[in-house]
Amino acid sequence: MEIIFNRLYKIDVDTQSAAQEQFQEHDNLDNYIMDLLEKVTEEEGDRLYKYEEGSTTIKSILDDIIQGDNYDNYCSLLASRLLQEETVAQERYGHLHDIQKGMLIVSYVQMTATENKIIISKADYDTFIEEITGQIKSGLPLKKKIFKAFVANVSRGNVSKMVTYDMNAKVSKYWWKEFLELSVIRGDIENMETAFNAIQSDILNPLKKKYESDYIHLWNASIAYFRATGEFNLNHYRDEIIGNYVPFNNDIAIESLKEKCNKLPQKYGFDVRFEKVPSVISKKTEKTLVLSEEIELVMKHDVANLRKTFKPYEDEDGKYIMIQSEKGYNFAQKLRNE
Repeated sequence: MEIIFNRLYKIDVDTQSAAQEQFQEHDNLDNYIMDLLEKVTEEEGDRLYKYEEGSTTIKSILDDIIQGDNYDNYCSLLASRLLQEETVAQERYGHLHDIQKGMLIVSYVQMTATENKIIISKADYDTFIEEITGQIKSGLPLKKKIFKAFVANVSRGNVSKMVTYDMNAKVSKYWWKEFLELSVIRGDIENMETAFNAIQSDILNPLKKKYESDYIHLWNASIAYFRATGEFNLNHYRDEIIGNYVPFNNDIAIESLKEKCNKLPQKYGFDVRFEKVPSVISKKTEKTLVLSEEIELVMKHDVANLRKTFKPYEDEDGKYIMIQSEKGYNFAQKLRNE
């Protein structure tokens, strides 16, 4: 990897400043930038994008950067544009959270003889200054360094792929839509269907035959996650739903399941983060548990507390399943009375 150029700007909504920054500590600066760029380029990105229909500003700026035409002018335009959009976003969402001052880093990097990358990232300003001036001796994790990034793959002079990367709990819409003038390639409904089917196929179904109790518990937790409103985040699903699960059977390798999760987006073609559409899977959430040749138990969707709802029972006559249900109790009581 070789840096063709870097430009750095301090973006501060409070002071309405988008000023280019210069640093004397060139070695520290180069190390910081290279570390940040390596980590960003290793990531697959949260979501794939394309230029928004009819937009011209960002497309023109990126084309001019690729052509090597007046880097300072076009990077300055990016900084001013980001300040403008963050000011609007602060006015709109400031009651929820403040937009922090940051360091806008615009980089053009040569990856191979025919492949380059344009990387536009916003890093934590205070951490940036501390590390560049040498006050922090060891490298910080990426989550401490960067708020968000945009990466455009450039192949033979043309943009071939654009992704974003956002460390916020919820992806900042102003970053990709207003600032970068992008639109998503895959819609939320398509992502929802594909991600749900992929998890069913590769994570849950392989457990069904051999580890039925674990399958039911993970299926229940997965359905609950997909049915909840908000953002789908594969990393959250991997670490919280799968990673924190304690299996009944010790043969289940949780780390292996997490590795499978990492491979799903590329294997099946869906974005790592998107807005959930719970109605998409409402017809797919029935789960049937065969109790005997005559009886099947149908769970129409996730059950709030499996262990409380279903309990085993055994006496001299045999083995039973107890289900917490007032309606079921009344039905059984009626049978007994009759």
